[in-house]
Amino acid sequence: MTDTPTDRTEYLPRELVLRLLAYAQQSPEARVCGLVGADGRGPSALWSLDNIASDPIASAAVDPEQVHQQHSALRAHGQTLWASFHSCPQGIASSSDIEVQGLGDGLRLVAALDIRGVLQLRCWRAYGGRLDECELKLPQ
Repeated sequence: MTDTPTDRTEYLPRELVLRLLAYAQQSPEARVCGLVGADGRGPSALWSLDNIASDPIASAAVDPEQVHQQHSALRAHGQTLWASFHSCPQGIASSSDIEVQGLGDGLRLVAALDIRGVLQLRCWRAYGGRLDECELKLPQ
């Protein structure tokens, strides 16, 4: 039996939301990928990953070795993995857009850039082959 998360609310500081969306906007021709590291206070840093997909505007894939290296860098900076992220330069962020080859279970953030001039950031929790959408809030 797989443990099912019960709390579906996640908090991401405004500064990180703005940095993640700005990073995604810098690459409208391809999906960007990365990790969100957390320290003892919560999410605190973005770590980029190369998108190695054969068609990087349509999909995202990461090199497991680079993911391992970034996990080591996180630990070296006193952080743990909080979430992974990627952008969706065209369209909206949806659960069908969540699959990134090379990442396991955990939180997934998707930044959508092409929604009538509005940037969108959505969150899902991937676990045991399932996806549950989380409410993403800014801490007060």
